[in-house]
Amino acid sequence: GEGALEAARILRENGFVAARAIAGGLAGWREEVGDAFLVRVDAAAAPPRGTPRYGQRTVSARRVARAYQVVVDLRPADEYAAGHIPGAVNVAPDDLPGWLAALPGPDEGGRLYVWLVDADGALACELAARLRAEGYADVYCLVGGIGQWEIRYGDLLWAEGTG
Repeated sequence: GEGALEAARILRENGFVAARAIAGGLAGWREEVGDAFLVRVDAAAAPPRGTPRYGQRTVSARRVARAYQVVVDLRPADEYAAGHIPGAVNVAPDDLPGWLAALPGPDEGGRLYVWLVDADGALACELAARLRAEGYADVYCLVGGIGQWEIRYGDLLWAEGTG
């Protein structure tokens, strides 16, 4: 909570006028929407603890959860570790259908947007089309993949050990 409020303030001071913190931080998120969209590496990880912090320029967890986006990087783990879109989750292509099925659905009237990314866009776009045909309405791909992302945005990739 406290760190998120400070981060949002710094971002606003540096021109990101829409930067907000989730009201109450992770504890506030858990109070409002439970474990929805919390991705843990270790399923036995403890839930968020602490005193929820509130302040100016916060947004409710329910509002955020109404239209949630997740970026799924389908590349091998070593390529993902070398550099990926910030916030992306690494999932093997064969594991993707089960991973998506395990995601909690958004609240009534909400939407979950899934963006698939790979090296060149070919597999990501193929899987996105297949998943849309299977009923996942809001699955998209990054045309041109990470290669196109790097051409367009350069060093905006995050690599293990740089954060």
